[in-house]
Amino acid sequence: MVTAVEHDAAVAPRLVAALAWWWQVRGRLAGQVPLLPEAVDRAAAGSDAWCTGHTWLGQASLDSADPAGALRHFTAVRDAMGTGAGAGAGAGGRSRCWPGA
Repeated sequence: MVTAVEHDAAVAPRLVAALAWWWQVRGRLAGQVPLLPEAVDRAAAGSDAWCTGHTWLGQASLDSADPAGALRHFTAVRDAMGTGAGAGAGAGGRSRCWPGA
């Protein structure tokens, strides 16, 4: 993960999405909190990787007893899904964060 964050900006957010469920099931997601933002922030705002990453960051924050941090990440995803002209807004005002958009 560290190598992907340091050397390949395109792979890092996808790697987070692929490994997050495994980390969650094994109780290791909260331990990834220091590295996750670096990987997720390399994705384009509102992209699938960005939304997935922030959703997992929200879950990791909950697991770390940080409800304010969780709310911040979940709100960012909600805002990206909004009907405004924000980043990632797709057809019908839905963003790419919305499944099937």
